[in-house]
Amino acid sequence: MNTRYVLIVVLLETVVGCAQVRIIGTATVKGSVSLRSSDTSHEIRPTAVPSSFFGIHFKSTTPWPEIPFGSLRLWDSGTRWQQNESGQSVYDFSALDTYLRSAKSHGLAEVLLTLSATPQWASSDPTNTRCDYAYTSNGSCAPPTDLNPDGTGPNQYWRDYTYNLGGHLAALDGAVYARVTGFSMWNEFTRSQDSSLIAWEGTNEQLVRIVEDANCILTGRGEVTTPCSPKAMNEPGIGLLAGSRLTTPDSVLTLPQSSNYQLYLQAAGALAAADVIAVHGYVQNGSCCSNAETLITRMNTLKSIIPSSATTLPIWSTEGGWGTSQANLPDPDMQAAFVARYYLIGWAQGFQRLYWYAYDNPTWGTLWNPDGVNGCSDRGTGRGCLTKAGVAYASIYSWMVDSEMSTPCVLTGTTWSCGLTDPQGRKRLAVWDAAQTCSGGVCTASTYTVDSMYKTYLELDGLPAKAVTGQRVQVGAKPILLQQN
Repeated sequence: MNTRYVLIVVLLETVVGCAQVRIIGTATVKGSVSLRSSDTSHEIRPTAVPSSFFGIHFKSTTPWPEIPFGSLRLWDSGTRWQQNESGQSVYDFSALDTYLRSAKSHGLAEVLLTLSATPQWASSDPTNTRCDYAYTSNGSCAPPTDLNPDGTGPNQYWRDYTYNLGGHLAALDGAVYARVTGFSMWNEFTRSQDSSLIAWEGTNEQLVRIVEDANCILTGRGEVTTPCSPKAMNEPGIGLLAGSRLTTPDSVLTLPQSSNYQLYLQAAGALAAADVIAVHGYVQNGSCCSNAETLITRMNTLKSIIPSSATTLPIWSTEGGWGTSQANLPDPDMQAAFVARYYLIGWAQGFQRLYWYAYDNPTWGTLWNPDGVNGCSDRGTGRGCLTKAGVAYASIYSWMVDSEMSTPCVLTGTTWSCGLTDPQGRKRLAVWDAAQTCSGGVCTASTYTVDSMYKTYLELDGLPAKAVTGQRVQVGAKPILLQQN
């Protein structure tokens, strides 16, 4: 069966009269689902936006999110290596199981588990208090003691953990627990000595080895530094979760971390075990106010550092958003605008996943507040309250999922427009004016002339559509969705 799939992301800038026009969009071709039936790395992006494009993070103690989403990344979730194996061969996967049970009961099909943070007992720098997540145990940013700087050594602590994790996941009852479909390798490893919270103080060779060994044990693939066999791994078996995928270790795309990331991608063997190029799509620049369109700059940075051998790999942002709510984007209406623009621009740029950070974090990208926090009153339901950004997330999900981005995102003057076609073939147009702002509940707007085929429009508030009158609508920082009927 032939289906249309996105193959190329196109960025074109031109000048029409006095107005700058920037086009961000996609070219489509006819093709099959995959290049090879056994190839999970060279994934061709479907034209229609899948639900998995919308990923989130949340804590297991939070009620299941009230917003729709298609993928979940487990990080800051009680599931790091240092938490799953508190002492050598002392395993506790209960936090992980809680997520997987909830995911199954809610019909979630895609779960990405982050493998990161060395436990203190295995750490080669066990007294380091500058490591990220030192509040759990010191030394989590250091490689294991049995892994040499050049990537040689038994690496048995890591192999044993990966084997026992994979075995535990493989043994779970699929009728009760969701599958872990992918593994995110080592969170923000590029935060090294220049950071106040170090995520990785080892070498690139050591990290490549960690990824290679995990790839062999979990998927049964790969043979670079060490042959992929039970004997070479010194484990009873390999390929415990043969259908799963591994991302590269991830990084933000600003200096100096982007340079560190480039060096890793260029290291021998770094891409041999990778099914996905993973980055963290944050766009803040250290102060107010974050701009969703900066995601274009981030993608351009990534394109400039990816080796040619990796250009066919899918690109995921395994973590991202506006950053800290108070410093980077304090206005609730601008937060709502950001969420919608972020996902529209992200899909146009070629990202296949955007994992939002975080649904329930009180300071980073907050989409939800518990009862009694920031004016939230859930009237005794125990469900908490969505922020304006949370409502906007649900709205942009409904606008985009199962629709095609049929015409590219175009910037004309200060107004953006992105064409969509819904599953029934109806034309839609998402429009916003990047020059407009919101403050204290009041938003500025400009007048936009509407094509006569659009009769109604939706706003991000989740309310019913409004009629277009006189072929004019008011457009502000928050996108609206014009509809054919």
